[in-house]
Amino acid sequence: MSILEKKSNVYGCSFICKCDTCGKKFTRKATWVNRTKHQFCNQECASKYKSIEVTGAGNGRWRGGINLGRTDGYIAIYDVKKKKGRRYKMLHRHVMEQSIGRELLPEEIVHHINGDRKDNRIENLMLFANSSEHQKFHEFGKHFRGAYGSVSMPA
Repeated sequence: MSILEKKSNVYGCSFICKCDTCGKKFTRKATWVNRTKHQFCNQECASKYKSIEVTGAGNGRWRGGINLGRTDGYIAIYDVKKKKGRRYKMLHRHVMEQSIGRELLPEEIVHHINGDRKDNRIENLMLFANSSEHQKFHEFGKHFRGAYGSVSMPA
């Protein structure tokens, strides 16, 4: 907390504070100073501080960019290339992208052969052109022939 000095008058107690973002001096009532860990001269400085210090590795809850706490069983990883929108991507989609050497299209489906959503080895992943082909695979099993060729299931 960046409190420089305390001032008292007939209206109560206040503090002269230093903004944690820009360093500007400003006066704040005692009730506001005691509520927060950091002091900011305005909302713009508060937002700037949060965007720098509270995201990514600056956040106390940062776990290296891996999210294992998803309720659907998939593993999500932090995508450093993305600046807007969803900043996490599914690990199985990332592994498939690395294997084929391009980004997946939104309609492409990556299937886990053994059904274990946490097993993201490339040997355990299959790529389908769309959800229709993925559904046909589940209906016809190992005899399915899709847009990316025939499927050979492990013995």
